[in-house]
Amino acid sequence: MADHAAVRAGDERATFELLQRLARQAAVRGNYPPPSRGNGWTADDVSDLIGDVFEHKAGFLDKAFVETTDDGGLERYLLRVFENRLRDQARQTQRGKLIDRLKTLLNKAEQFVRRPSPPAWRTTGSPDIDWQGDIGELIAATRDLRGLAIAGWTHAGPLPAALRKAVINVCDAALEEAAGFVRDPDVADVVYYCIPAIPREAWHAETAAEEGAHGELEGESLWRPREAETPAAAEVAGRIWTDLTEEERRAFPHLDNARQVERSLGVGKRAATALVASVKEKVRRATTDLNETDVSAALGELLDQAAGTNPSEGGVTS
Repeated sequence: MADHAAVRAGDERATFELLQRLARQAAVRGNYPPPSRGNGWTADDVSDLIGDVFEHKAGFLDKAFVETTDDGGLERYLLRVFENRLRDQARQTQRGKLIDRLKTLLNKAEQFVRRPSPPAWRTTGSPDIDWQGDIGELIAATRDLRGLAIAGWTHAGPLPAALRKAVINVCDAALEEAAGFVRDPDVADVVYYCIPAIPREAWHAETAAEEGAHGELEGESLWRPREAETPAAAEVAGRIWTDLTEEERRAFPHLDNARQVERSLGVGKRAATALVASVKEKVRRATTDLNETDVSAALGELLDQAAGTNPSEGGVTS
């Protein structure tokens, strides 16, 4: 427990220990991804957050001493400062922008319930508990939805009606599967992996834009058209490959081994699981009209493509 008297007296070590604890608490409670992209907030990540707050709000500590009279009030004030800064940082990322869009969109739909803190969503029929499952299960729950690969995402203003309906359908299916509150970043991840129209800037590295990430279906219909004839395996494989993001292409040879995806891409367990689920779902949707032989042939074509992209990673692991 921090020595609050020492903190108010200007003890630098006691102050830093208090700030470290509260900064970490704010980050973990809000489910914010660590800047280092690992599986948890490191001491360096926390220190960087503290430094960022000092840079953007230099007088916050003195103001906290003036505006609070007891230890609990001091901690709540400082915790709120870190939470506000984390929100500001998040709004500058693709995930943060998507979270804001979802907040506006889902608040208008009667089947969703919003929890302000920590921010999360559930469906009206779900219990008031926190979901603690695997995000891949939420993505898989959208497998029977149609019309997700439509174009028309806008950075500002209302979404086109068909795209708005697609996003709501994804959230509804995922949250029904969760049967509890799902925090904002996880809901955003599910929507990101299921709706190709969302800008394909790298989800884990905001500055790296992906090239040729997702194709678009022509027309404005929400429903996916069926092919008049069964396309050749090579043609289907080409469509799938075009529809995969760069990360998904690198993950493809390891669909039966999420740990290998973690190592190959340098992402955490949940991100790897989500990538695997996303690739499997895209393959499933693209091969619905193929027989077993053609599906195997298409997968073989994809493995050849993946081997050319990842020559040092080999084929599908066992």
